[in-house]
Amino acid sequence: MRALPLAALSSVSFAALTFGLASPASAQQQAAASPEQAQQCAALATEQERQLCLQGQKTEATPEEAGDIATQLPSEVAADKANSETIVVTGSRIRRNAFNSPDPITVIDPELELKGGQNSTAEILQASPIAAGSFQITEFLSAGSFVTNGGVGAQTVSLRGLGAERTLVLLNGRRAGPAGTRGAIGSFDLNVIPSAILQNVEILKTGASSIYGSDAIAGVVNLITKKSTDGLQLRLTGTVPLESGGENYGASAVWGKDFGRGHIIGGVDYYRRNRLQRGDRDFLLCSEEYLFDRNGSRLEINDPRTGQPRCNTLNTAYIGLSSAFTYNNTPGVTFSTVQYNDPGDRLTEFVSPFTNTATLTLPSNLIPVSLTCSTTLPASPAQPAATNPTTQTLCRNSVGILNQRDPRLAGADISPALDRYTAYLQGGYEITDNIEITGEALYNKRKTETFGLRQLFPTQFSGGGQPVGSANSPAVACTAARRLINLNCNPANVGDPFNTEILGNIVLQPVVPVGTRVATDVDYYRGVVGLNSDLGGLFGGGFFNGWRFDSYYQYSRNNGKYTNSRIYQDSVDLIQYRTQGCQPGQVTRVRGAPCVNIDFTDPRVLNGEFTPAESAFLFGEETGKTKYVQQTVEASISGDLFRMPAGAVAVAIGAQWRRDEIDDRPGNIAQAVNPAYNSAITPGSAQCNPAVNPLQVCDRLISNVYGQSVSGRTAGFTRSKEAFGEIEIPLVHNTPFIQNLTLSGAARVVSGYAERIDGVSDKDSGNWTYKVGGNWTVNDWLRFRGSYGTSFRAPALFEQFLANQTGFLAQTAIDPCIRYGVGISPAEYGLVAQRCAALGIAPDYSGAPSSSAVITSGGGVGVLDPETSKAKSFSVVLTPKTALWPGMRFSVAVDYFDIRVKNQLTTLGAGSIISGCLTSTTYPTDPLCSLFIRNTDTTSPNFGNVLSVRNPYVNINSEKNRGIDLTVRVTQDLGRYGRLSFLGEQTWQLEDLFVLFAGQESNFEGTTGEPKFVGDYKLTWDNGPWSVFYGMTVTSRVSDEQALRNARAGQLCFASLIRGGDVCPIYSYPAQFYHSASVTRSIADGRFRMTLGVSNLFDTKPPRPSGTGGPTGVTGQIPTSGTQYDLLGRRAFVSVSAKL
Repeated sequence: MRALPLAALSSVSFAALTFGLASPASAQQQAAASPEQAQQCAALATEQERQLCLQGQKTEATPEEAGDIATQLPSEVAADKANSETIVVTGSRIRRNAFNSPDPITVIDPELELKGGQNSTAEILQASPIAAGSFQITEFLSAGSFVTNGGVGAQTVSLRGLGAERTLVLLNGRRAGPAGTRGAIGSFDLNVIPSAILQNVEILKTGASSIYGSDAIAGVVNLITKKSTDGLQLRLTGTVPLESGGENYGASAVWGKDFGRGHIIGGVDYYRRNRLQRGDRDFLLCSEEYLFDRNGSRLEINDPRTGQPRCNTLNTAYIGLSSAFTYNNTPGVTFSTVQYNDPGDRLTEFVSPFTNTATLTLPSNLIPVSLTCSTTLPASPAQPAATNPTTQTLCRNSVGILNQRDPRLAGADISPALDRYTAYLQGGYEITDNIEITGEALYNKRKTETFGLRQLFPTQFSGGGQPVGSANSPAVACTAARRLINLNCNPANVGDPFNTEILGNIVLQPVVPVGTRVATDVDYYRGVVGLNSDLGGLFGGGFFNGWRFDSYYQYSRNNGKYTNSRIYQDSVDLIQYRTQGCQPGQVTRVRGAPCVNIDFTDPRVLNGEFTPAESAFLFGEETGKTKYVQQTVEASISGDLFRMPAGAVAVAIGAQWRRDEIDDRPGNIAQAVNPAYNSAITPGSAQCNPAVNPLQVCDRLISNVYGQSVSGRTAGFTRSKEAFGEIEIPLVHNTPFIQNLTLSGAARVVSGYAERIDGVSDKDSGNWTYKVGGNWTVNDWLRFRGSYGTSFRAPALFEQFLANQTGFLAQTAIDPCIRYGVGISPAEYGLVAQRCAALGIAPDYSGAPSSSAVITSGGGVGVLDPETSKAKSFSVVLTPKTALWPGMRFSVAVDYFDIRVKNQLTTLGAGSIISGCLTSTTYPTDPLCSLFIRNTDTTSPNFGNVLSVRNPYVNINSEKNRGIDLTVRVTQDLGRYGRLSFLGEQTWQLEDLFVLFAGQESNFEGTTGEPKFVGDYKLTWDNGPWSVFYGMTVTSRVSDEQALRNARAGQLCFASLIRGGDVCPIYSYPAQFYHSASVTRSIADGRFRMTLGVSNLFDTKPPRPSGTGGPTGVTGQIPTSGTQYDLLGRRAFVSVSAKL
């Protein structure tokens, strides 16, 4: 068997083959053109096209090499045909002699993307229109501010907005094992493959489970590495924003050699990305209200000390009170927040100190702030009015001086620092003329580090003044259960001995800023061994002539370490609700660390300044480890079954075995040894309930982490056995109006088994998927194609095995009972308000004093069903041979897609669970009502608070996404002035419908993160050694206004006395246009090449929403979910390469 010359097939993947079926040198050293090749090339329009075709080569990366395969220009197709009799395209295992897949496939050329300034695989894929039209996990969302699958630093790709877990990523046609940290790891981390080693990327834009198995619901991304080089190739890249932060640099080397019956190619790559901090961009640091009056002028609360809009980014360095108090006998004005008048704060210039009363005593330098007058935020109901203009000014100023911008926030990371190292090796050797053995190896190391800022808010007694019997008094609050975790909560004492400057019938909640650090270190290994055979040559022709056998074994392993800074829960336990200081010899209940007295109402501590002893008592670091192993064995045969008048009937059949295993072990703080564990207690007894006994005596390991998302050990394995087959039937050939008519079909059956580490298991057999497709070539310039198929997604390992994972959300973020009755009479109460009132919750209930509820999610092995989906696509492809004038070529592909997912696996979210319960027709027996616990103890200071929510993975109803893709390709030969090439790719999203439960539909189409339209346009001019590139991306207008109108009876603007008039928020954002340009110069016959360019040429800033807690979440002054928007700004980039 002679090696196939693959070098010319840069736009084609070899999905069914292992590495190295080609001899790289033979791919470049073409023999003289055959008569057939010469005839094909002679039919092309320009001399440049004819010469390229005869040489079987491609020159500078141009738009004509990317986009929909079906729209490739004749020069590309003829060159590909001239260099191979058969090819395999992503989405099939059947070899074809033309690009006639019934499915829409687009090709991305990394060299072309590099001309636009994109030099990482994640950037390239997430900017593709099929992905850019939906929310993505980018570098800016993976810095640790959010809990994302794969852990800090992981970046994934989601097609059609259906989620990364429904997008299958292949590496050279084989399923790529996931990488990352923590228990929720399931998708492929794009950091594993640097763009420098990619030849191209093919994206199959429809479901394909019948070809590739589970997860291929939204589509398939096939990363195809370089397979051909002879000698050494070097490349250096760099990108530097004009403002500091986010710089990246890369260096790579690739060497290959052909030695007759075999070849080898290897390379190394290094990539460095500097951190982007909030202080590096004005729009990232300070969230402002950004409100306007009806005439379009800014109308919001300013900081009276500067006259500038106030920052409301992160509340710190103040003390919350459990009750509201009237401010200095001013009717209608109350406060529940106090703040020290530190040097330079100038608080008393705008708010007078509190005049102490019998019910509350404050020191003179502890000033009431954030006074409550008439104020209405877009997401909040109206509060009682205080109409006096002087009073309104007082309230407005008191809100403007609240500590909401800690200076350390400027150092918090938006994008983490990243160092990435990659080495890869691949090769092949022909044992005989008909048998080849191939192999590949990949190693990748990713090191990520990010810093942030969080809050510590211990609940404490005031120094005294609680009447006997009050819920805030130690005699009531120091229950037997609380004393089990804090003996310093002595019911015989009056109050906190360190808070004697504050007296009253209240509990306090100091809010203290604390720095955070998260570091990840991920090692990823992947190896493949393949054996392939030409069966015709092996068995002497006959029936087996043209048949091939392909097989491989693949092993991938992810070893991840994640280090997190923590606050010790057992230390906070000794501080909360204390009535005495540390006792002699007293130690924390879990670690056994000596107790340290800390005064949290001291201005030093309140500002986050701790002594070494205090820091050692409160803070620590831990490292967890994540192992994920995937093994795959696959074998298939393909060839022509028999011939029909229109051609040969081709088939491919095979089988696959795969095993995935996860073992995530959190660190020794998240999973601390429990000294109180008692094996003699019967599991399930009352003592095992933490509400009865907070020592968790039935748990050998417990979390000692305060206020952060943690989980237990997540471990288990899944095993699947799969069989698949494909067939392609040519029905008609060379008849009027039917140049070719082909029918194709595929089917796959999967049986799976899952087992958690404790032996709990689940078996799922007989998951059938199928696909049928048709390809009708009317003539040389018109073609129709279409497909219909089913896909499925088995529950990911973390969805089945994830140990209970805890997180925290503010009461205001989840509870519809907060302020349910403010501004309306009981007669006007809706269903939710009626049910909140029936629970005894006051109409003006604020959610205080607790600032967060514990949210617990976990896996559902044995409970979850696989997702299923149906996908339809229909396309029209135009490739005319003639155009409007000489030298011009153009082609167009229009694709309609419709994907519907049933039994979608997800977590509902704490807010949806509580709202769903309160609005249910079967309340309070609806199953959702059993998923959360509300404090119903009317004597408790936390009465009404949602204490905890269970948010497990469940199957919900459905999700639907449909739209239209349009690819336009144009070239113009300019004679001695060179050649112009244009590629335009657009996606219109027609519907993005999410159905949580029957009758509860949400259409996200056109909202932030889900624009109706995205477009990507590339234009190059090539002339000899020079190439000039211009690119533009477009994201259509988006709006979240409807969600606000739904909540406010159709109104967008609202009256606000504290702001002095009607105010209108901004939740609609204009279309965004980003431009890039570069110049490339080649010298020494292309052996040396340099590209210089600028991205975001006009320094376009992200759109700006109102930062008032409305329907658009914000980070600084940008919409958090708008991952299409550029945060770096204008930046220069350079790329230098050499072939030696």
